[in-house]
Amino acid sequence: MPENMVERVVVPRNPPAASVLNKEKFNLFAPMARTNSPGLAAYNPDDFVINDQIVSLNPVILQDIEESKEVIIVDIKLLPAFGAAVALGAEEIEFDIWSTTDGVLVSSHDARLERVSNGEGFIYEHSYEELLALDFGAKSKNEWYHGLSICTFEEILQKFAGRVIMNVHVKIWDSDFADRKMEEMVALVRKYDAEKYVYFMTTNDKIIRELMAYAPDMRVCVGWDGNKDPMSMVDRAIALGAYKIQLYEPYFTAETVKRAHENGIL
Repeated sequence: MPENMVERVVVPRNPPAASVLNKEKFNLFAPMARTNSPGLAAYNPDDFVINDQIVSLNPVILQDIEESKEVIIVDIKLLPAFGAAVALGAEEIEFDIWSTTDGVLVSSHDARLERVSNGEGFIYEHSYEELLALDFGAKSKNEWYHGLSICTFEEILQKFAGRVIMNVHVKIWDSDFADRKMEEMVALVRKYDAEKYVYFMTTNDKIIRELMAYAPDMRVCVGWDGNKDPMSMVDRAIALGAYKIQLYEPYFTAETVKRAHENGIL
């Protein structure tokens, strides 16, 4: 997805009944790791209310969009967004992985810091400690998001492994970084017994082959590589023996989906 586009998690305007909103799941993101935000520290599972068929949290993590048929959750790929999605019953979350100058795997959609934080430059040109000093909610108009810290791949696994499917878009593989961090990522997935819950996505077919050779038990998703032919991604997935493809609008058709399913590709 182009970096000037904001990716959001969305849920229907007609949510499940309040009794279905599992308090245990909600508690996943009550104690947010390393956040200075008083709002995010104050969540309580009893704060779920039903108001005009919209699930509200107090303090509010959902934004009611006027004239919309959707409710938009926090649009930054940090622990509160993932926690909100899981609490609302999402079956899958997606996030992007970068590596810092000191080799820490962190989650951020954007390669650059300016849109989502009070920092500047590329994420991969900063150390982990430098990123921790930044406010990743600083650009939000909602003060409840202020004080958010960047999160690591391991922190996401610690909180959500076994509870939700994870689509892990490895941006350092897309960009063909010299240090793949492949062994570390695979080891972390195994450490948290998440092999059945995680699949890695990249646009780089060379990396997919390397991963499948190194860890055949890991599931792999083929990403869009810029080819506008609607069958290109399916052809690549079939050739690679990939588990899944991540379609990119508008470069697919009903025939794309049909052929993928006929070849056992999700």
